Amino acid sequence: MTTKIEKISPKIYKVTDNDKHLGTISTYHNLFHNKYIYLKFNLSDYSVNIPFSKIVQAEHQALQVMIDSNENPIVDFLLRNGFICKRHCYTLTVNKKDLKIEINNKLSLHFFNTESPITKLSNLLCK
Repeated sequence: MTTKIEKISPKIYKVTDNDKHLGTISTYHNLFHNKYIYLKFNLSDYSVNIPFSKIVQAEHQALQVMIDSNENPIVDFLLRNGFICKRHCYTLTVNKKDLKIEINNKLSLHFFNTESPITKLSNLLCK
């Protein structure tokens, strides 16, 4: 099989395998980790090997992907294509009562939840 990747717009790559269109890979920047180019996949088949080096050459930045761990076909696809899991992120629901040590007055607390503007911005940039 011959898998090819072609940049079709500033932030979109088209993926074909033996001239069959498999979908696209979109790129974006994450405000919190801007030294990487992030990838979002919209492929019909995750069994192929993709020449990700073409994206690295075109973008001049290292690649990174942020996905839910339950997206097993994409996780397997990424591992098979040379990606390494470097970070696990978790969503927690906690409050002041959950702390083991009492907070002193010198520490400033920043309250937010899933509806806070910074959280909404982060989720928007990561999708």
